[in-house]
Amino acid sequence: MRLPSGRKLLAWTLATLCLLELGLRYGLGLGTPVLMMSHPTIEYLPRPNQNVRRFGARVHYNEYSMRSPSFSEEKGDPREYRVLMLGDSVINGGSTLDQDELASSLIASELAKSWHRPVLVMNASAGSWGPQNQLAYLDEFGTFDCDAAILVWSSHDLDDVPTFAPLSPFTHPTQDPPGALYEAIFRYFLPLLERRGTAETFSAPQGRRAIPQMEALLRRFDVPVLVLFHLTRPELESGSSAVTIVSELSRLNGADFSSLGPSFRRALSEGGKPYRKGDPIHPTFEGQRLIAESAVGWLRSRPGRFEAGEGASVR
Repeated sequence: MRLPSGRKLLAWTLATLCLLELGLRYGLGLGTPVLMMSHPTIEYLPRPNQNVRRFGARVHYNEYSMRSPSFSEEKGDPREYRVLMLGDSVINGGSTLDQDELASSLIASELAKSWHRPVLVMNASAGSWGPQNQLAYLDEFGTFDCDAAILVWSSHDLDDVPTFAPLSPFTHPTQDPPGALYEAIFRYFLPLLERRGTAETFSAPQGRRAIPQMEALLRRFDVPVLVLFHLTRPELESGSSAVTIVSELSRLNGADFSSLGPSFRRALSEGGKPYRKGDPIHPTFEGQRLIAESAVGWLRSRPGRFEAGEGASVR
């Protein structure tokens, strides 16, 4: 068998690499990740005004670094109902969920249909944001004239403390990588080989202090607050003392509290897949629907909510 010459081998290698680069870039959207930016008090947040397509999903960030449609800071329509959602990657969805598959989008669509009026759900979130990051976001941007707020937390949020360390180009890129193939190798393939399971612990008090501070800030603006607690898949079986901690902290400041555990547990028992494959934390589209159902149920049950045909304020 005759081996190819060095020149032919080089040409074949370059052609293969070019095909891989094009396939990863235009097929999966690699090479153009969601870009982040450092912030002196929030720690980091997505750059505003981004539109990318990753793994077949549309990912949009508006002018306020929210994964939500663009909107004016103040209401242009007095009939509009606004909900501010704050959380981490659980409600952010990352790059594998389309904009329309997020709980925030599902809530807005469902309420707009049933209430027959404009509904805006503002998704202020980023991966690994804890209560301190979210409180700093509220301090920086305000409440956007919201009529209600929904805070989505997990047990690891109690131990989340901002470090303000330089952002990693592989987890929080601030600029596009040299290429799609480069990103595939260094952001996804190599970390996958090094991944190890770690147990969730919580002991730092900073996250706990931020919880009542955030709720008190929202209550000062007469904004009703719902805290939704998201459990990991192992916690559905073993339980989590963080549920009690967050429930007590929330109710001390007049916020309503609800655990998402029962609905996720029921979905699993019925053969559903509310968690991503191999990921015990992050919800799939089905999981996002469960979050949305809990939020919609609470919003509909609130005294003074919008009824079809009314023109008065929801509050």
